[in-house]
Amino acid sequence: MDKIQKYDVQIVSGGLAGLSLALALGKNNIKTLLIDNLENPNKTNKTDGRTTALMESSVSYLDNLGIWKNIKQNSCKISCMRIINIVPPNKISDEVIFESNKIGIN
Repeated sequence: MDKIQKYDVQIVSGGLAGLSLALALGKNNIKTLLIDNLENPNKTNKTDGRTTALMESSVSYLDNLGIWKNIKQNSCKISCMRIINIVPPNKISDEVIFESNKIGIN
């Protein structure tokens, strides 16, 4: 029979939040189990095509974990963001457009 392993924390999700939390806990010697549905857990180029916007505090958090330098090469500033709400049958009910240059962010 296999030995039962005990963990202090179990994290379900290998996305940005789950991975960074697991790394932070592990660096603080907290025994952590990360659960994700990856077919190949050694695959490091997991992508689903979505964009993730990070605020400055999130970048600082990732930098403190020592991983921002690896992520930064694949990042860029967002100059325009369109947020929409679609209601059936595929009709846009609300739309907000954010343009960084209009509020002095370049």
